[in-house]
Amino acid sequence: MQYHYATVWETIADAIPQRPALAHGDTCRSWAEFDERSARLAGAFAKAGLKADSKIGHYLYNSNEYLEAHFAAFKMRASSH
Repeated sequence: MQYHYATVWETIADAIPQRPALAHGDTCRSWAEFDERSARLAGAFAKAGLKADSKIGHYLYNSNEYLEAHFAAFKMRASSH
């Protein structure tokens, strides 16, 4: 069986949605928030014309948003850099 980060993280979000997933500074996001925010960003990426195997660059500092952008790319099976 093959696992993909998006599938694993979505499974965790379904199992423990209210538990903390990301914390940075004063910001803490639950697994449900992490999944939902990443899904919205994946939708924006798709609307912009990106698709599976697209290469997506993230010019961000290490933060919750950085991981959300990676999760969004994973959700659409794109390559995240």
